Amino acid sequence: MEKIWSECRIEELKGAVCSFPYERMEVENAIVTFRDAGGGILHNVKNSRFRRCSCLGQDGKRRVCVPPKVGWACSRPAILVRSHFVLESTMLEKRRIMNERARLEDAAFAAEREAKDYLQTTIGAQAIEEFALRCVKDFELGTEIAPMSIDQIYEFDESIRSRPEMKQVTFTRTALVSLAAWSRTKKDRNDRLANEIVRVRDEYITNEVRMRRTEAQATNAKLKKVMDMWIGNKIEELFQGWKGIMIRSKIERENIRIMHEKERQRMDQEENQKITVAKQEVSSKS
Repeated sequence: MEKIWSECRIEELKGAVCSFPYERMEVENAIVTFRDAGGGILHNVKNSRFRRCSCLGQDGKRRVCVPPKVGWACSRPAILVRSHFVLESTMLEKRRIMNERARLEDAAFAAEREAKDYLQTTIGAQAIEEFALRCVKDFELGTEIAPMSIDQIYEFDESIRSRPEMKQVTFTRTALVSLAAWSRTKKDRNDRLANEIVRVRDEYITNEVRMRRTEAQATNAKLKKVMDMWIGNKIEELFQGWKGIMIRSKIERENIRIMHEKERQRMDQEENQKITVAKQEVSSKS
């Protein structure tokens, strides 16, 4: 383009674009005013560095620049143009993905905060300790039953809330109840119970975060389905649809060709039969 806009001769354009009926100002105005879903596609840079110098003089001939810094060949004003356009559907898809990630992170953060707040209440602390104590007892008895799931913590919660002495308990943040109140037999049992409580607390928080993330993922899937219906066909879907139409059209043309070929063969057969019958009639008369 620089060569076309310069005063070089047509012989020097051999092997390149030789005709471009637009002036530099027209091209720059068109690029400056064009905007896609991502905004403007052109940016003016006053001092841009280049690793390879391709500067030309007013006469269109090669001009050697002084390197501004080690590793750079030249420095000059430049117009930077984005290498690709951003479609509105592409921008909406990127925003949707960002919103999905934010929704998952918010859900996980809220679930972890609520789980920790619950574990610091009287009801939550007692439910965790009773759940852990049941696990320890099952381990000591050596029963061959399946280990309890962390989801069963809600059964302990409901059981504690239904007790008469718990009716007047205010659900405020409080410290954990002393472990000695639950087991006073052996020190190792207290240690085991303490470790079990820590494990159950961590598992409870992890389970709450996992369930909330699963709910957020289900919400994201529903929103994606609605967005796809609202946005309409994307470029990939249009291409696949066009590809399917072309394949079906090719199959139909092939079927029509085969049908015409069979019809032509049938007509040739009938014509040959008529000629054979006519020859036989002539032979019989002679």
